[in-house]
Amino acid sequence: PDDILFLGTSHGLYYRDNKNKRWKDITGNLPNVRITDVEINYCVKKIRVSTFGRGIWEAPLILPALEITENQKWFGKKRFCQDVIIKKGTTVIADTTAVIDFPENGKLCIEKGAKLILQGSKLSIACDKNWQGVELEGTLEVKNYAFIKKAITGITAYPGCNSDTTNLKFIECKKQIIFK
Repeated sequence: PDDILFLGTSHGLYYRDNKNKRWKDITGNLPNVRITDVEINYCVKKIRVSTFGRGIWEAPLILPALEITENQKWFGKKRFCQDVIIKKGTTVIADTTAVIDFPENGKLCIEKGAKLILQGSKLSIACDKNWQGVELEGTLEVKNYAFIKKAITGITAYPGCNSDTTNLKFIECKKQIIFK
């Protein structure tokens, strides 16, 4: 993902994102050994590292939700390895080239007072699994036939949300829209 950097060293495994000024140690039960490679499996939220002389180590990739607090434009391929929350007062525009992948059971939350504009973009998952879908308390604006693919529930709409799904296509979603 664009916002997270993982680092394997001879002292352990670390990560940091745009919010953290310091590296966070996620070594866990990994032995004290030099890490030679790091691989993220976004579909099942696992991190794998190879070590010098001690084999391969795998662990669940547990990261806090990514909170988006500044207006952004998403384009091209974008992969998240955690839930994403668009915070109140923030607008995210996903343009026609945007293919946004979420992890298995991941979700995109649009808070009350936040806005997501899909301009022909696609929200999906990069593997043969399902993600939770969009939890909508704010505004979802759809232009140019955007897609939600392989979600358990395409959109979970909460009271007071604002959405026009006329130009939204649901592909291989178990449910399209539910109202809470």
